[in-house]
Amino acid sequence: MKGLFLAARVMYLSWMIAIVLLIPTGIGLLIDRWLGSSPWGLVLFALGGTVLATYGVTHMILREYSRIAPPETESPSDADSTSDADSAPDTGSKEE
Repeated sequence: MKGLFLAARVMYLSWMIAIVLLIPTGIGLLIDRWLGSSPWGLVLFALGGTVLATYGVTHMILREYSRIAPPETESPSDADSTSDADSAPDTGSKEE
């Protein structure tokens, strides 16, 4: 069952990438035909789709990573390990 769940996630990721890349590219082609601005609509919308696909993949990977490996919390002993000299305010006066 775990393999089926993983396959579904991979299919979701591949469809997300395909859709997010193909729809803006198609819109860019239509805009180029309508305005006669070839190839700028295609280039801009393809770049926009690439940015959206990259964001989507990164978001999904980070979400899965945080589910698998939750962030580590700082233990109270680590916070108390700083010495008082490190946290003392600097008065700005120098003794000679």
